[in-house]
Amino acid sequence: MAGNARRPEARIGHDARRAATRTLDAALREGRLDLAEYERRLVLVQAARVRKDLTPAVADLPEGSRRTGPGLRISAADRERALVRLAGALTDGRLPAPDYADAEELLNRAVTYADVDAVVGTLDAKASHAERDQAIARIEAAVAGGLLDPAEQHDRVAAVRRAATDAQLAALVADLPAGAGPARSPRASHADREAVVAQLHEAVEAGVLDLPEFDERVRAVYAARLRDELTRLVADLPEPAPASPSPSIGVPARKRSLRAIRVTPLIGTLATIPAVGGAVVLGSLGFTVLAILAAIAGAAVLAVLAVRLVRTATAADEESAPEAEYRFPPGVEPFPGRAATWVDVDPAEWTPK
Repeated sequence: MAGNARRPEARIGHDARRAATRTLDAALREGRLDLAEYERRLVLVQAARVRKDLTPAVADLPEGSRRTGPGLRISAADRERALVRLAGALTDGRLPAPDYADAEELLNRAVTYADVDAVVGTLDAKASHAERDQAIARIEAAVAGGLLDPAEQHDRVAAVRRAATDAQLAALVADLPAGAGPARSPRASHADREAVVAQLHEAVEAGVLDLPEFDERVRAVYAARLRDELTRLVADLPEPAPASPSPSIGVPARKRSLRAIRVTPLIGTLATIPAVGGAVVLGSLGFTVLAILAAIAGAAVLAVLAVRLVRTATAADEESAPEAEYRFPPGVEPFPGRAATWVDVDPAEWTPK
C-alpha cells in the first residue's frame, strides 16, 4: 500500500497538501520564492488531486522534494553569500573591476544553484594580487641567482600580470625554485656556472683541455640556461679534487715569543719606576709605612713579570720545536770529517756571511 501511495497517479489527501504547503511557506521565508510565485504554486497545491499534480509546485524546492542539486532554487542567504564572494574576488584581484557589475547583475537574477555556480564557481581558480606578487618575487629571486636574465624577467613579469588563473601562473614559474626547500630548479644559477668554470680551469692546468677547447667551453657555460647543459660540458672531464684547507698565515710562534721576551723587561722597568720613586718620596716625607707598601708593590710587579718572562720563553721553545727531523740518505755524510752541530737560529735574525 505504501508503494502505491508514492505512485504519480495515486490520489492524495489533506496531509499531502499540508506538507506541500509547509514547503512553500518555508521557501517563501527563505527567499526561494517571491510572493507572486508562492501564490501561484499554492493554488496548484490546493487544486491537486493526485501526487503528480504536486510535482510542479515543490519539485525544485529542497524541503519538498528532499533532493539536492544544481537545479534547486536558491535562498536569499545563498544569494548574499555569493555576493560576498564576488566582492572579495574584486578586492583581491581575482575579478577585474569592469566585470564586477555584470557578475553582480547575474547573481541578482540567479534562480538556481547552477546559476550561482556559473558566476562564482570559478573564482577560486582565478589568480589574485597576492599570488601574482608571489610569482613576481620568485622571478626576481631567480634573476638574482642567475637563473633568468633581465630579458626573460621582463617577459615573464608581463605574462604574470596578464595571467587570469592560478594554472597560468604556475606554468610561468614551474621551472623556478619555490623557496629554500630541498628541490632545485632545473635552470642553471651563477654558482652552478662558476663551479663549472673552476672545473674547466683545473682541466687546463692538468693538461686535459687545451686553451681553444677551454675558451669554447667557457663561452658555452655562460650561454647555458639549464643545469643539464652544464653537466654535458664537463661530462668527459675528471671529477674536481676536493678543496684542501688553506694553511693559516701569521707570525711564527718563536718570532712572536722573542718579541714578547724583548718587550717584557721594558714593561717591567716602566712599571717599577713609579713604585720605587713613590717609596723614596714617601720615606723622605716621613710616611714610612706607605713607603714600605710602595716598595712591596714594586717587588710584586717585578715578580709577576719575571714569571711571565719564563713562561713565554718556555712556550717559544715548545712551539718552535721541529715536527719532523730531516734525515740524509743512507751513505751520505752531511759534514765529512766533522760532527754535525745543530744551531737553533731564528730565520728572521739570520744574516749570511
